[in-house]
Amino acid sequence: MDTWVYLKKVTLDMDYVTAEAEKMGMAEFEAANRSLALHVFSGAELTEAERERMDHILSSGVYGSTVHHMENMVAKCRYGKLGYALERFSVPVSKKNKSYADYARQYPFFYKYKIFLPLLPFYRTFRSMKAGRFKSEARAIKNAKV
Repeated sequence: MDTWVYLKKVTLDMDYVTAEAEKMGMAEFEAANRSLALHVFSGAELTEAERERMDHILSSGVYGSTVHHMENMVAKCRYGKLGYALERFSVPVSKKNKSYADYARQYPFFYKYKIFLPLLPFYRTFRSMKAGRFKSEARAIKNAKV
C-alpha cells in the first residue's frame, strides 16, 4: 500500500528512483514491487508470480520472515549466535539499561517484586514455548547464515 500511495499521491522523479534502486542492486525488486502495487490497487488480475510475491509479503510480518529477522539480529550481536541467545535470556536490572522501561512495563509483577527477577528469563521462555515462538526462533538462530 505504501508503494501505491507514493506512486499515486506523491510526485516522484522515477528516473532518480530507478537509478538509486540500480545502485543498491535492487532495481528488479523495486520494479516488481511497483508493478504489484499498481496491479493490486487497479483491480487487475494478478499473475501467478505476483500472487506468490503478495503471499510472501503478507506472511512476512514487519521484519520479514523469522529466519531473516534472526539473521539480522544475530548479525548485530557482537558475539554471534551464542551471544544473541544469551542476550535473549538477559533481563535488565538497572534503570540505566535502555530496555529497562520496556521490560518493567511488559512484566510489572517481576519489576514490582524484584526478588523474582531471576525467574523472568524462565517465565519468558515458558511463555514463548507455549505460544510456539521458541521453537521457530531457536530453529531460525540455528539456520541463520551469519
